[in-house]
Amino acid sequence: MIIDRLLDLEKAPAARSYGANEYNLDRYRALLESLANPQQGLGFLHVAGTKGKGSTCAMAEAMLSGLGHPTAFYSSPHLEHFGERFRLDGIPLTAAEFEAALQSFFDLLPPEVRATFEGPHSYRTVFETLTALALIEFRKGRDAARAAGRKPQVICWETGLGGRLDCTNVVDPLVTAITTLGMDHCRLLGDRIEQIAAEKAGIVKPGRPVIVGRQKPEYHDAVWPVLVSRAAEMGAPVVRAWEHNPVLASRPVPEGQVVRMRFPDGAEAEGLLPLRGGFQLGNLEVAVASCWYALRALGLPAPSGEALLAGLTGTSWPARFEVVERTGRPALVLDGAHCPLSAEALGREAGRWLAARGEDRAVLLWAMQRDKDHAAFLRALRAGLGNGTRIDRAVTYPVVSVRGAAPEELAAVARKAGLEAEAAADAQSALRLAESAGLPVIAAGSLYTPAVLRRAAVTPREEQPGANALPRL
Repeated sequence: MIIDRLLDLEKAPAARSYGANEYNLDRYRALLESLANPQQGLGFLHVAGTKGKGSTCAMAEAMLSGLGHPTAFYSSPHLEHFGERFRLDGIPLTAAEFEAALQSFFDLLPPEVRATFEGPHSYRTVFETLTALALIEFRKGRDAARAAGRKPQVICWETGLGGRLDCTNVVDPLVTAITTLGMDHCRLLGDRIEQIAAEKAGIVKPGRPVIVGRQKPEYHDAVWPVLVSRAAEMGAPVVRAWEHNPVLASRPVPEGQVVRMRFPDGAEAEGLLPLRGGFQLGNLEVAVASCWYALRALGLPAPSGEALLAGLTGTSWPARFEVVERTGRPALVLDGAHCPLSAEALGREAGRWLAARGEDRAVLLWAMQRDKDHAAFLRALRAGLGNGTRIDRAVTYPVVSVRGAAPEELAAVARKAGLEAEAAADAQSALRLAESAGLPVIAAGSLYTPAVLRRAAVTPREEQPGANALPRL
């Protein structure tokens, strides 16, 4: 496949230093120019952040779709195949559709540009190529929607790395949004939270509203001046999502959680959010405010809170505290937490979930990339759990990637932290080992493995017609 010939920074980020010369957006704009600037004339909701940007986009996609708007959603990474990164009206491309679209993209390139994909290049990475492909496919979707007389399309546009130099930052959005910030990708983005905030705030555009979500208390005083300063520089109105449309209450239900929100007109409304976790409430506030201002930017009246939340039930975002229940086997939680910030949030939610089940212990099923802070991840996860529940055993396994940490290395980190630990050769055998304790299993550390674990978690008996088989991604 074409992308096999390209530089994959998700697998080998050290292949390129981080800076304006290497991550040169002018060179990337030149590529888009050769493709007739597919980004122009599209309506983007551009989201950056350390944690929650994908969930925020998924919620916004569902709410906008519920209001009758054509939607598109570009995200990364995928769980099963590359096509999942491209959703039109909530439906991802199949693997076959993705390969056909990629070949069509390659055929569109002028000969002189196509030649640059055959050898050393300055900006032909997998992510940059996929981003250009997304713009082309989403433009087709917009044109089809217009021809059908539908409402304006809105694209939920998730950044890849950082924001300022990210290739998604070539668009002119309706609105930008910054979700919760924390310490991740520090080798590239900086080892101070102010540096990371500055990189994320690089997506703020002149005159476009910037929606800011709740920040961790220990970071708020450092992050807020950076975001406000960038917004002032750009003449961008700042919207505090937690003030604009705060979540007033939530209660768990089998399908996820029912949330109650207050809207700018003072009205309150309830809706079903089919995602678990208290950490999703801040993301929901950002998603609602982003939809609100995006529609205003399109010259449309602000929707009622009830109308917005009615579409929320269509949110689909797997492996974010996704609970897999199976008869006769321990419950399995799939979560893509891979940095200390998300690990702490996972721990808090896992503690509440375990307590509600009458459990006080769980087994950690653990895989991570080599370039992450493994010890800090464990500390944050256990801190989030608090004193009422605990994880005292870990089963480690590999991420199939050149960036993947060796299971033995992760097991050593776990033992040093005081956990019993065992390394497994693959995800399937790791799951069997974790289940052997008879305790709930929490799988975390990477978004590259939940799909494999989900397949391993479904027995042949459960896959028979009429059984409660797991949903297809």
